[in-house]
Amino acid sequence: MADGGPLIVRDVHRCGGYECAPPVTPIFRRLGIVETRRPYRYKPHQHLGYEVIFVDRGLYRCRLNDALLELYPDDVLIVKPGDWHADECEPPLRYFGIGFLLGGHGPGGEEARIFATSVRPEQQRFRADRGMLWPILQRIEREGEIGDPISSHVQDALLLELFWLMVRSLPPEAISESFLDLSRERAGCNALLRLFEAHATERLPVSAMARALHMSERLLARKCRHILGETPARAFLRFKLERARDLLARTEMSIKEISAYLGFRDQFHFSKAFKRAWGTAPSEYRRRY
Repeated sequence: MADGGPLIVRDVHRCGGYECAPPVTPIFRRLGIVETRRPYRYKPHQHLGYEVIFVDRGLYRCRLNDALLELYPDDVLIVKPGDWHADECEPPLRYFGIGFLLGGHGPGGEEARIFATSVRPEQQRFRADRGMLWPILQRIEREGEIGDPISSHVQDALLLELFWLMVRSLPPEAISESFLDLSRERAGCNALLRLFEAHATERLPVSAMARALHMSERLLARKCRHILGETPARAFLRFKLERARDLLARTEMSIKEISAYLGFRDQFHFSKAFKRAWGTAPSEYRRRY
């Protein structure tokens, strides 16, 4: 099944006012269900996007970059962009084929890619947990049959779950280090911002942050500087001040109430921090918005 079309890349995803690592996002293109009634062969073709073959029943043979592969029921093959692929199939055979693009950038600005440059064709194959993956495939298929304006969004959400389950199933040595670095950085950003969200109305010392994230204060400081560009204490303060702007613009809470709600020592301390961060006093900001 040949692939094509431009690569879609999303550059930056903002999290609570911060520019985190962009999400690695599979962009669903199609789901095909192939059932063979007679032998057939697809000529060699080069892929521009990803295609995943899920063998449901029968024997699936293909040539992938000059390697001959045989897949049996519950085997999965991920064909990556740039691969040369040729199918050689005989009945009885039934398989699902999912095409997707991958949005996101690696740490150096390069396009996100799942596989290491040294990956071998046989490392792009794995044995699937049918009870886990097949229900997701069937739900993607059902959404295609529904075909309402919501279906494509549900399919994208299902593909995201399917994608990460597939990545987990791959041999670790087959996965690109830049892909893992991007995933770790994104996970670290999300964990830190979830912690800030959970304690937005409290005073949270750095020692408590480190305990909650199961790391030393020194490691937390290093990770926070790498991910958010500042110390944990300053990052948490900035998070609170982002929340303060929202409360000033969207609620009738007084400045004193917002100060107390967000755990500031007093209204004076809150107003001083707010003006230093945003260049205007809370009262003036509220008048503008």
